[in-house]
Amino acid sequence: MESLCVPRGLRPTRCQSLVATGQLDEAEQRLETTLAAACWADMPHSEGMALKVRGQLHAARGDQDAARQDFGAAIAIFEELGSQLELGGTSVVVRAACHGVARRAKPDPARTSGGWVASVPVPDGRRPLL
Repeated sequence: MESLCVPRGLRPTRCQSLVATGQLDEAEQRLETTLAAACWADMPHSEGMALKVRGQLHAARGDQDAARQDFGAAIAIFEELGSQLELGGTSVVVRAACHGVARRAKPDPARTSGGWVASVPVPDGRRPLL
């Protein structure tokens, strides 16, 4: 139902692609419109997704405080909705954005024999569960 209300170019996933490809200014413009549309149309899932992506945008620009604020708001929405899938996905995004975890880390053969997962830096020395 939500996809019928939000134009394709304004969906949070489109904005996320823009952030991932470094098109931060365009992503910011689309995100603000996306977030406003989601709030106006009372679409909490899209609002949460847009907040999550805006957190990624802030993190990409080095504004960790704003990133954490948006991630926290997104998590609160997903908890209220009972969306376990989005909560899990947002947790991964938060760890990557706020702790500098590389998404596509390449293995260093001199340091690891367990493949790329073993080379992904994670806080507290824990290995990611992938």
